[in-house]
Amino acid sequence: MVATRSAEEEEDRDHFAAVLTNVSQDSFGRSILLGSNGAHLKWINQEFTRSCRPLRQESLARVIRNVCMGCQEDGSVASILESGTVAAIVHVLSDRIARSAAKEKNPAGPSSQEGEFTPAALHAVVEAVLCLALDDQGRERLWNQKVPDILQKIYENETDEQLCSALERCADVFISESNGVDEPPGTIEEIATE
Repeated sequence: MVATRSAEEEEDRDHFAAVLTNVSQDSFGRSILLGSNGAHLKWINQEFTRSCRPLRQESLARVIRNVCMGCQEDGSVASILESGTVAAIVHVLSDRIARSAAKEKNPAGPSSQEGEFTPAALHAVVEAVLCLALDDQGRERLWNQKVPDILQKIYENETDEQLCSALERCADVFISESNGVDEPPGTIEEIATE
């Protein structure tokens, strides 16, 4: 038997995801999401990587970004890494590459596909990568998962200016760190506004 959700249930889930975006902006809210061994964030990662409506997708991407943005301040980088967040990020970014490749093979196909991540969701995910890349542990995990290579492949075909700008900021962090530059690229707020 296949269980389906009603439109009202879907709207409730969308609304809940939007509320979580606000909750994740506060350190107490982030601590709740990371409590219980990151179980709540694990659920968010799972929900995010499933095919879901654009509002929910964008809201959950912003939750992930907010949690990553506060990770150094909160001392929660290890919890984020254990929660499967990097795997969720890799899934989203890899999906973008696969869909771009499919569009190249079939340019006459549909311009957007069911379950495709919106530019706003992708932008929030790239900002999450940027936040994690500012931490040694986070950056090491991202390197191990080949995230810089994935970001480069996305950048090669990307047309959204804001997303390209975020990808360039990530590249700056990875390049400066791989070249052994001792001076950090700045706080996330400084980098995000460049």
